[in-house]
Amino acid sequence: MMLVINKSQIFEHFAGRSTSLLKRQIEIWLQTEANQELYFQWLIEWENNFPVYDPQIEEPLNRFSQYMESGFRDLQRAHLKEKRFLPSRWLAAAVMILAISTSAWFGKDYIQYQTFETGYGATKTVALPDGSTVTLNANSRLRVPRFAFGKRSREVFLKGEAYFVVSHKKDNMQFRVGTPKNMDVIVLGTEFNVYAREQDTRVMLHKGKVKINYPFQNSVREVMLKPGDLIGYNKKAVPEIKSNVETDRYLAWKEHRYIFEDMTLSEFGQLLTENYGLHVEIENDELASRTLVGSFKAENSEELLASVTEILNLKVTRKGNTILLQSN
Repeated sequence: MMLVINKSQIFEHFAGRSTSLLKRQIEIWLQTEANQELYFQWLIEWENNFPVYDPQIEEPLNRFSQYMESGFRDLQRAHLKEKRFLPSRWLAAAVMILAISTSAWFGKDYIQYQTFETGYGATKTVALPDGSTVTLNANSRLRVPRFAFGKRSREVFLKGEAYFVVSHKKDNMQFRVGTPKNMDVIVLGTEFNVYAREQDTRVMLHKGKVKINYPFQNSVREVMLKPGDLIGYNKKAVPEIKSNVETDRYLAWKEHRYIFEDMTLSEFGQLLTENYGLHVEIENDELASRTLVGSFKAENSEELLASVTEILNLKVTRKGNTILLQSN
């Protein structure tokens, strides 16, 4: 018989009035993924109905992080030692219960947004509920509203690099991409690449038409892009627009290709830092200013570094994640 938990019972739980039996039933009920999402929805509704509820989450979150790093591993070892069988699905659910058995353990951002991210050297394609797709480059993070995305609004936030294929909606609902430097991309349905990292932000339009909003002095300005246009927004907060760029150059990363057009060795070192988490040191400024031209196919940092060092005749010394480049 399937266990059913209703909203009233969950609200009693949030209010701290749940019995031991109800707590146990909620734990079992939360093993189902659909119920976990419903739990989040009811938690948001609870907080909206009771605005005085203001959880102090920092200390509980720290405790949970410490538990994940040590306590959970200890629990696994204990179960293995006692040779007890604990299904992986239940184990995963048990971990989640520890995090969500009380709403004080959650920040509102975590509840309201789902985050997709990639590690160094990895890419990932995410299908959004509105039919749009986003391909994330390495070391990138996309934040998407957990509920009602595509119904009331379509707003996401990107840190890193990603290629967007945005579906057009019959009601012409806009799709907005926010970036750390507050340069927003606003579209209806199109394909474009967004680079939003520490040193600069840039948008390259592949198909369709997009509007870019960017801060300038004490105001917000906008510009329309057409296919082949590239807008860059650097640390000096001065936008630069180029027309008729070679779009393949900015999309090559999707196929694990790298196209260099007079890229300095210093800039190449920055690429290795962004995409692979490597710290690159270069022997001197003269070597750092040498330039790269060409197209390289590489599945990982070792392949890419080997190709570049062979062309420039460099000596590579590696210690952990630190790489020293010297003239050979």
